Amino acid sequence: MILSMVSGLEPREQRLLFKGKEREDNEFLHMVGVRDKDKVLLLEDPAIKFIKFSNIYTNFSSAQLLSSISYQGTKL
Repeated sequence: MILSMVSGLEPREQRLLFKGKEREDNEFLHMVGVRDKDKVLLLEDPAIKFIKFSNIYTNFSSAQLLSSISYQGTKL
């Protein structure tokens, strides 16, 4: 939850890596050996990133289509 507030990524969008291995949702960091000053890498899930990009592109394309339809409608 804290990482969500700092990163802006929902838990399902996050991938945590420690010592080169992805950590699962049910693992506690202290239980896998994370100590003070250890490096933990937070990445955005590539699949979620692709879905977000696809949605933005689809919405943008739809907006362009609607604007061209309304522009052609005003020409009539």
